[in-house]
Amino acid sequence: MTHLNTFAIFPMRLPNPIPSQRDKPYLIDPIAFAGALVGAPLLVAVLGFWAFLVPVGALIFGGPLYLLLGTPALLILLPRRKPRALEIAGLAFVVNLFATALIGLVGLLSSSFDLQDFLVLYGGLGSIMAPIWGTAFAMLYVSLESATYKVFNA
Repeated sequence: MTHLNTFAIFPMRLPNPIPSQRDKPYLIDPIAFAGALVGAPLLVAVLGFWAFLVPVGALIFGGPLYLLLGTPALLILLPRRKPRALEIAGLAFVVNLFATALIGLVGLLSSSFDLQDFLVLYGGLGSIMAPIWGTAFAMLYVSLESATYKVFNA
């Protein structure tokens, strides 16, 4: 039986959408990652509850999508790039727009929910809160990262 060569099937290499900054991968501190992932939305909600409870409502409605889509996006980005607040905020914004468009398309095709309310809630408020949560994640992750991982990633 012959062995299939993947290069023969796919002769072109696709470009890497996230170019690496370094020769070696950035090691992710799992404790800092989990703490920052859960702590960022909570920190924003606690610090911003006075703004008509908007961050608390965003935590309730956007929290599950943040964990479901933000976790894999961050796990793809972090080994390739050092955690920077602006990059992670941009990533959060793009992931939120992608999720809003995808779920909006499903809503258009199925007409199972009111699309205007969804677009205002996730497209409007989510586009504001996602970069804020991303920035908070980056700042918390950098502050929670242990000294051991900082030495390996230097």
